[in-house]
Amino acid sequence: MRKFFAITVPMLKPATFFVLVISIINAFQVFDQIYVLTDGGPANATTMMTYEVYRSAFQEFRMGMAAAQSVVLFAFLLVMTLAGRRATREES
Repeated sequence: MRKFFAITVPMLKPATFFVLVISIINAFQVFDQIYVLTDGGPANATTMMTYEVYRSAFQEFRMGMAAAQSVVLFAFLLVMTLAGRRATREES
């Protein structure tokens, strides 16, 4: 157990960080499933941020709102990436 936590886990931190960041970004890229299957669902139950950006821009023609939503989405993903980076930071 000591070897596992002292050697193996620290060696896996870069790969763990990469998988964490890619998984977070992929979780927010579920536009096509929502658009094709439910179109937001009953009472917007299946709406995600990416679908809201699309709906604001191309259905309601509110380009400024869509741009602001995109910036918020980017900021959120950046914060999540930095939090993951901090969680897997090496102690050197």
